[in-house]
Amino acid sequence: MRAENKQCQNCKQQFMVESDDFDFYKKMKVPPPTWCPMCRTRRRMSWRNEWQLFRKKEEVDGKEIFSVYHPDANVKIYTVDYWNSDAWDPMQYGKEYDWGKPFITQVAELLRTVPLPARAGIDLVNSEYCMNAGWLKNCYMVFNASYVEDSAYLISATRSKDSFDCDMVEKCELCYGNINCRRCYKTLFSVDCEDCQEVTFSKDCIGCSSCFGCANLRNKQFHVFNTPYSKEEYAKKIMKFSLDSFRVTEELREKIFSFWLQFPNRFMKGRHNTNVTGEYIYNSKNAKHCYRVKECENVKYCQILTVGPTNDCYDYTIVGGNVELMYETAVSIDGAHNLKFCWYSFSDVRNLEYCIYCKNSSDLFGCVGLRNKQYCI
Repeated sequence: MRAENKQCQNCKQQFMVESDDFDFYKKMKVPPPTWCPMCRTRRRMSWRNEWQLFRKKEEVDGKEIFSVYHPDANVKIYTVDYWNSDAWDPMQYGKEYDWGKPFITQVAELLRTVPLPARAGIDLVNSEYCMNAGWLKNCYMVFNASYVEDSAYLISATRSKDSFDCDMVEKCELCYGNINCRRCYKTLFSVDCEDCQEVTFSKDCIGCSSCFGCANLRNKQFHVFNTPYSKEEYAKKIMKFSLDSFRVTEELREKIFSFWLQFPNRFMKGRHNTNVTGEYIYNSKNAKHCYRVKECENVKYCQILTVGPTNDCYDYTIVGGNVELMYETAVSIDGAHNLKFCWYSFSDVRNLEYCIYCKNSSDLFGCVGLRNKQYCI
């Protein structure tokens, strides 16, 4: 079909449905969207609590526990361990469909009836104060992360360990205060760095080691403010900065930020891509209007797909990981296939529509909290 210009039913702004989009909607057997991409993203993210923990009473014995849900939220919760156990059966909350009531109203009623896990997480070991995460061990206040060990105060971290106070780090170790760093070791207060070791207060450096206050360097060593030194001179220079003082560190931070402003920035942050548009895109092909995705192919209007591979998805937010054919879905991972209008359904789920917190299941419609089930409405 030819491209079609439409008006968003929510914000009333114009948006374009391109010819390739119709092919995807036909494959998914869904009508073209009536909301613009930005409003669709806001609608998905309105279901998401990124990193706030609340105290809320759980249903079994009324104890207050930490939860992703606000105390006033009209939902029931169980502890994560109890929710995952066989001590209760979500099928007992099943009900017949009422043809006299709107479908979405009945889904909302079911959502308020079936208990939900207090926190969103998969295989969290000794990580009680973490959520929206999977495969963590010995972590504290780590959110939206996967495969992280012995770390604290991280957001959007993947396959990292022994790191504190970082955002968007991947395969990092002994790092502190970094943003968007990949495969770095003993890197501090740095931004957009890759394959670096013992780098401090640096930006957009790749393959560097023993550098301080640098920007846009490639495969350099023993540099301070982009000036080369011998190994001995570099060590003496670093000692003079007195980085063990918080006051000195804050003063240095302002000086270094001003230094960074002298250098040009790339038009987008990403590497090893083909035919992509967006920001923070890595190892992807045909990824359009995306933000923070990796190992993706033929995806559009997607965000925060940090675990690959992910293929053939539109309007999909968080997390990726051997996933394909997703539409208007948030928070699904680990082998999910053909999901539409779902939230927090993960681990080998297939052919789900309008489902919430369903695990290891297939062929479900309008279900909440089911595990290891098939052919349920």
